[in-house]
Amino acid sequence: MPGPQTKQLEQLVKNALQNADENGYTAELKAMSFWQQASDMRDGDSDVGKFSMGDIIKTIATIRLEEDPVDTLNKLQAAGAEHPLLDPVHAIQFTLSTDEGLEFLRCWNEGDWAGCATNWPEWLTFKS
Repeated sequence: MPGPQTKQLEQLVKNALQNADENGYTAELKAMSFWQQASDMRDGDSDVGKFSMGDIIKTIATIRLEEDPVDTLNKLQAAGAEHPLLDPVHAIQFTLSTDEGLEFLRCWNEGDWAGCATNWPEWLTFKS
């Protein structure tokens, strides 16, 4: 269960993303790396600045994963970031839990996150 600081950061990030959306900056924000987004949030909000960049980036990724899993996974992969959905062991465990496991694993291995999310939506919430 997330602690109070985690919940506070999640709310601060959600507010920052909502403000960007309301002010017409959604496209610019989406074009930025998670590092750039986190840096902008730290510069713009002293409360966000109390948290580490790593925690801010994880929080942004978690929120964005719900909204746009394909873009989020592409950004995480490009940054070399760790995430369960990018973990080969997690992919193999999911493969073993589904009837079309080899098809999923081929899709996952090619980095076809759109195909994985579309054909196996339960993958996004699978817990190994």
